Formats: sequence, structure tokens, C-alpha cells
Amino acid sequence: MDKRRYQCPDNFIRLANSCYYLSVYMDTWRGAQFTCQDMNGSHLATPDRKWKDRRLKKLLSMEMAARLERWIGGIFDWGRHKWVWGATGRRIKYQGFTRHSNNENEWHCIAMDPVLLYRWKSESCVKRKHYICELPLRNIGAKPTDIYPRRRKGHRRRKGHKRRKNRFNKEPNSIL
Repeated sequence: MDKRRYQCPDNFIRLANSCYYLSVYMDTWRGAQFTCQDMNGSHLATPDRKWKDRRLKKLLSMEMAARLERWIGGIFDWGRHKWVWGATGRRIKYQGFTRHSNNENEWHCIAMDPVLLYRWKSESCVKRKHYICELPLRNIGAKPTDIYPRRRKGHRRRKGHKRRKNRFNKEPNSIL
């Protein structure tokens, strides 16, 4: 019986429902964003929830990850005067900046800093730093129920009865 199987691309690390790539090379924020896009359509990491930020901090604190400042996907939108996620343009609601950080408009991209226990800090986007790419986890195998719908328990077709066609007069598994 097939089960759903999920997989991250090569060089990506699975963490919950996402795949992360920790760069070996350094680049500017914009260069990092383009490099991520070239890698399986990923984007700079968007820890947009507290739990997601905690998991990412835990990953960066592991021995396998070098203790480096790393770009994530946040950028300051000068037109709206708000922090946004660069990949979507959506406003950043959860913010992992330190309480005493200088997240003024002077610097306008977000990096996670090991010295600050991987809290966020604003930096000049033209500085070259390592970066974190993110990609949703991919389903590489489907459950049989995704292909063949299950019958309800205790529900059997009686002998001699034909299967009813659905109200659209199409086969039960056809795509509209």
C-alpha cells in the first residue's frame, strides 16, 4: 500500500513542512533572492510565524550549520514604510527583531545574527552575507485514496444494482 512520501531537493534540509538551503557562498540580499529562485524556485526564508522562526533558529544553532549571519526574505518597502516579505510583497506581521535592535529605515534588509541568538537585525542590502533559501515540502508519492476514493465503512453495493452517475453526468473520478 503506497503512502504519501515527501522529499526535499538535494542540498536542502527538511524542517517540518519546509525545505531549507543554507548557502555556502555569500551574496547581496538581491543576489541571494535570485540565486534562491534559480534553485528549484525557492525564495529567501520567510519565518513569518513565531514557531517557524524558532525552528529556523534551532536549525541554525545545530553543529552542522556554521555560525554565520544569514539573509532572510524581509526587506523594507520605502513606498509603504513597512517591512515586507520580498517574495510576496506581503507585510511582515510577526517580527523577530531584538528589543534593542536598530531596525530603522537606515538599513533595509533582514539578516539573522548568531551573536543575537539568531534574532533579526536590519542591514544594508548591498552587504554580502550567507543566506537561507526556503521551499515547501514536495509530495512525491500519493496515497491510494488520492487516486481511488474510499468507500464509507459499512457501505456495500448490493448485487444487481448499478452505480449511479453523479449529477454532472460524468465519470466519478473525472476532472471538471
